[in-house]
Amino acid sequence: MKCNMITLRHQAAAQHHADILCIPPAGFGPAVYNAWRQTQGAPDVQILAPRLPGRESRILEEGSSDSALMARAICDEYLVRREGKPGNIVLYGHCFGGLLACSVAELIRNETDVSLAGVVITGIAEPRGPQARAGVLRSELSDDELLDEFELIGKLPPAVRADRRYAKAVADALRADMRAFETWKPPRERQTAPLVIIRGREQLALSDERVSQWKAAVTAKLVLRTATEVPSITPKTSLTPAVASLVVEQASELLQ
Repeated sequence: MKCNMITLRHQAAAQHHADILCIPPAGFGPAVYNAWRQTQGAPDVQILAPRLPGRESRILEEGSSDSALMARAICDEYLVRREGKPGNIVLYGHCFGGLLACSVAELIRNETDVSLAGVVITGIAEPRGPQARAGVLRSELSDDELLDEFELIGKLPPAVRADRRYAKAVADALRADMRAFETWKPPRERQTAPLVIIRGREQLALSDERVSQWKAAVTAKLVLRTATEVPSITPKTSLTPAVASLVVEQASELLQ
């Protein structure tokens, strides 16, 4: 499985101190982070995002339903970009992207010379994939039902259904993503780097009790931050400059 790495904000070699690797949520590619290109702060930090098969310009390629394989592809391509040089990195992910970030963090910690400063996540309440609703997982829905589901939560552009072949490819890609999401497993060992969870001021579902599960499954060094500027961090708001600034600010603190 081959991953492409997109540079959202480039830094010249003389200025390049660290990277923020932004992993998109299920069904998305790096284009959702386009607003991050103009993010202020951390001038010596480069911002990257992976494009996996089944996403955006690679929509006709078969996507993977194996989160471990996806994490491996992201890590391998990042190392290719670094050309064997040591460096510093903060991983960010929203929802499924947050779980993938934890998996990539494990690979970076155990198999590379890159210094992992921390992981920042939004939009995921517990260290596990979504559970079945009415006995049915999203990956088990029909193509139309799956597209309806993503259209309902605002994650499916209306134009997708105008082309039957394209709609089928999108449904297949979403199903693979959801299966990877549903079967994700926590790292074998808890990471030593901090995990920062950012929630909106009205996200009561992301309670302190549920967040504590991250301490048991992923890391004891957990920081819960409430972003008073944002009511709720959703797939849409996680892509905005406001949330980008919050993540970059938090990453800068981790990199100090």
